[in-house]
This record gives sequence, structure tokens and C-alpha cells, in this order.
Amino acid sequence: MGALIPTKELEYIRSLYPLLQVPTFTCQQEQMVMLYMRGATKAAAAKAVGFVDSYQWNKFFKSEGVETVIQYLRDKEFSDIRVTRESITAMLLEAHSKAANTTEEVKAIDSLAKLHNLYPAANKGGGGGTQVNVNLGKGGELESMEVKNGKQIERMSDEQLVLIAEDALAEAVLPPKVIEGRVIHDE
Repeated sequence: MGALIPTKELEYIRSLYPLLQVPTFTCQQEQMVMLYMRGATKAAAAKAVGFVDSYQWNKFFKSEGVETVIQYLRDKEFSDIRVTRESITAMLLEAHSKAANTTEEVKAIDSLAKLHNLYPAANKGGGGGTQVNVNLGKGGELESMEVKNGKQIERMSDEQLVLIAEDALAEAVLPPKVIEGRVIHDE
């Protein structure tokens, strides 16, 4: 039987015995409790750690020490589960190593790359166009216009296009500023 639960988690459950004043479990029982806390049924957890006799594992789960530990874990630890980038990375690496075929391996690699922002940002606008927002007003009539793609520009009237162009050109071509002062010649 290989290690089903990481040693770190087993050490944690062992640290609870004096705190909760419960008798110690065997390594097999500790793994069974942690598998159960991870979502396995009692029967599946018992089978995974090698229990054959259902009477044995039923008796163990009904003992007061086990119920105390399970209740503590539910109340204190598992009510505030946080998924971190590191935990997701570990899960994806595990999924990659257990992949049955190349497609599953590639999917795990793709998910890892997305998680760690290794792909360049994809254009969400669709079609690679530039979004233009126009807000005129005070004599320009057009208060607001949002252009998301080239087809929308093709459907605009000449008046709308002139208003957009005038506004854009007005900011681009500013009249020169006159600077007061005198010219000094170096001779």
C-alpha cells in the first residue's frame, strides 16, 4: 500500500490527538479519515486503505475519537478551504502525470500555461479591430458613440463620419502657441 495522503496531512492529524484528547489512530486509520474528509464515502475510504471487513471500519468510524476528529476538521479546517495557485498547480501536475493519453496531457499543460499567464493576452474584441468611443456635445450634437468593429463604421452616415473625424483632427492639429520673449544672438 503506497502513501495515499501526504505525510504533512498525516502529521497534522497526529497533532490533534493531544488537543482533542482522543486515542491515537493507526496510519491506516489516519489515511482512511483523511480520504473520507476529502469526499470519499466511508466504504471507499476503507477499501482504499485496505480494510476488508466492513464491521471493522464501521466500528472505527462510530468510535468517539474519530467522530471528534472529523467534527473538529469540519468545523475548524474544512469550512475555510482556500484554493491557491500552488494547490491548483500541484493538482494539474498530478493530472498530467496520471494522464491516460496525449490529449489529457496537452489539456493539463494548456491549463497550467493559462494559470501562470504564459499565453499572450488574447484580443477579446473579436476580429482584431480597435474599439473607438466618441463623445461630442456642445454644438457637435453627437453625445456618445461606440465603434467596436469595421462593419459598424461602414454603416455610418457621412455626417457621423465627419463628426468623428473633426473631433479627432481637432485634438491632433492644435494651433501653435505664441511665446512672448526676445531673441538673443550669440556672436
